[in-house]
Amino acid sequence: MRSKTGLVLGKFMPPHIGHQYLIDFAQNYPGVSKLYVVVDRLKDEPIKQSLRVSWLQALFPHVTVVPLGDFNYQDHSEAPSEQAFWTQWKDSLNKPCPRA
Repeated sequence: MRSKTGLVLGKFMPPHIGHQYLIDFAQNYPGVSKLYVVVDRLKDEPIKQSLRVSWLQALFPHVTVVPLGDFNYQDHSEAPSEQAFWTQWKDSLNKPCPRA
């Protein structure tokens, strides 16, 4: 079976049982050998990104938990176009999660 890279993206404010199920499912998905859990970054964060990253690293020591460095559009309506929305997210996610 070919090796796959998985990705879970979220705000995790705070991490809860649904996040745990999602991450467990992704890490046990057939063929997934590397899983990135990407913690979104917001301008007005009620819980600091660094704290959310550390919680997830403690909960899931066998996955790669990374902070998203950019402030991205959170909704399509914020972006000048649909293409701009998806281009920003694609470029932003390629920084902490390089393609294998």
